[in-house]
Amino acid sequence: MDTVTSKYHVEYFTCSVTGYNGDKKVFDLIDSLITGTVSLQNKLAVHIGVRDVVRSKNGRLIAGVIAKYRTINLPHIGSMVTNNETKILLEQDEALLEKNFFIISRRWNLIVYQKNGNGCTPNQLAGYLTFLLHEAEESGEFSFHPVPDPAEIQDILARGASKKIEFTIAALNPKYVDQIAPDINGFTAKILHSTGGVHLRFSVTPARGEALNTRGVWDIIQTLFAGNTHIKTAKAEMLDLEGHYRHPINLLTKTVTDTITVEMEGKYPILNNIRLKLIEVYRAREELF
Repeated sequence: MDTVTSKYHVEYFTCSVTGYNGDKKVFDLIDSLITGTVSLQNKLAVHIGVRDVVRSKNGRLIAGVIAKYRTINLPHIGSMVTNNETKILLEQDEALLEKNFFIISRRWNLIVYQKNGNGCTPNQLAGYLTFLLHEAEESGEFSFHPVPDPAEIQDILARGASKKIEFTIAALNPKYVDQIAPDINGFTAKILHSTGGVHLRFSVTPARGEALNTRGVWDIIQTLFAGNTHIKTAKAEMLDLEGHYRHPINLLTKTVTDTITVEMEGKYPILNNIRLKLIEVYRAREELF
């Protein structure tokens, strides 16, 4: 029988934790939180939890599954002959299951995340890790940051003169503001917090008749994407090579992604196969990070 396969998109994020006062590094902290049996988080009428966690022999990678369990608003079983409908009956400990597979790298605190629109978003995984952190009676808040694609962004910046780069940053949880790193991200977050505002929008523009330095623009993008700030929008306004303005380019869509083809068993990817495919695309991308 032919092997059934399916394609999935893969996204990349770096992970940071704000307001944590313990002595563990980010990777080791995540490792300790998802070891063994962990609690399910009840959120928005579903339960979320991490399962099927394994570690590489060298301790540099963690593989796992973020699972979403649903027990309400279930679909019906329908007869194609009589048009009758029957409710799905679940046992007390059963639920409809959706899964997202991921790996985490120790070297860059990098999350390689399989996208499944019916499952959990990366933000839900970050929220679940925060939930586990608080259950462990530790303070802090996890956040994931998309990895900008240097080839795509630098190609965009090379197509003409950069006339304006604009960012909108969302405020952090106020109780962690005093504990964030004293870098450009920390400074920006504290300034925003001191105003009582929820968003900060700023733009970088050159002198009249000039263009922005491409290398400097890339440095700003890397710094903001990798820090504790939550970027809501990032766009570039440019002149093309003929001196005409182009439509603003959304830089948030210019992040590192891949597509993998995995072997399926019914609705779900085969666990060992999708783990292998996630590791393969991660290895192929290592030089970027």
